[in-house]
Amino acid sequence: MAKSFLVIGLGRFGLATAMALVEAGQEVMVVDSDEELVDSVQNIFMHAVCCDVTDERAIKALGVSEFTAVVIAIGTDLRSSILSTLLCLENGAKYVAAKALDENHVKLLEKIGAHKVIQPEKMAGEKIAKTLVSSRLIDVLEFAHNQSVSEMKVPSAWVDKTIGDINVRHKYKVSIIAVRRGGVVNSYLDATFLFEKDDVLFFIGANADLNRVARLP
Repeated sequence: MAKSFLVIGLGRFGLATAMALVEAGQEVMVVDSDEELVDSVQNIFMHAVCCDVTDERAIKALGVSEFTAVVIAIGTDLRSSILSTLLCLENGAKYVAAKALDENHVKLLEKIGAHKVIQPEKMAGEKIAKTLVSSRLIDVLEFAHNQSVSEMKVPSAWVDKTIGDINVRHKYKVSIIAVRRGGVVNSYLDATFLFEKDDVLFFIGANADLNRVARLP
């Protein structure tokens, strides 16, 4: 079932987030104070609204409490970022994820109650660094302070062996949640599953344990 998202701020980060949600089949409303910018995306989003999100009446009119989550993607205007986040929370938003510019901005957003604070540039840098550490590490999705889902090429030592042979969960303290082979993703895995050379594995576990797996030859 599709979820509903309100994305406030149509800069590069906000627009990219809204587009990704639409492509994932989610219901999205976008909001910005720039009328020309809102007009330019009317053909992309079913609901695009121009309003002042630092005005409580405008926030009430958006019905923020009806959305699964609100994304505050306002760029360099610190006042608008903080005030719109606060107003969304005060008007019943179930979950608010807000973009931060720096550590001081992070502290302010956390202090007023944002559920998730995002620093896009920092996240991108950390992701690139993790990718560079290992030639086998394809992608990393961090979902908690020290837990991640990682996508990696199968270690060469695992080829032609089963999950049971390697005893992945016991030996490496990570779990394989799916395997992509020939463009098909298989999530129904048991101890008899046999790894092949070009398999791509999806792991879940603590970052330290995932990094240990990523360093395998």
